Amino acid sequence: MKIIINNNPAYGDMGPYKAESFEALADEMEPVLKDWANESGSKTVEDMRAEFIRGLTEIVLCLYCDMWIEKEISDEVPATDDDEEWAELAKHHEGDCEWVATRAHRKDV
Repeated sequence: MKIIINNNPAYGDMGPYKAESFEALADEMEPVLKDWANESGSKTVEDMRAEFIRGLTEIVLCLYCDMWIEKEISDEVPATDDDEEWAELAKHHEGDCEWVATRAHRKDV
């Protein structure tokens, strides 16, 4: 099960949702996508579905600082000595996140 949000500003603040995949979520949203297509007057349901899926992002919860982070950002763990990458990753966590401070428990603090 994935936790998913929609980052497309055209849809406003949507989510988070639980779904097996982006496509499964779009299937669940089919009635809403049909309404939006009808309201637009120029887009098909398939257009709305593709646009909706493009805006989706999977998120994961950091178990150390309780911040929701885009999965794509959390997939790669930088090398222990890569200060620039850790600084970038830290922007997505709380300031006192133990996982970031210990560089994924590979460094003493």
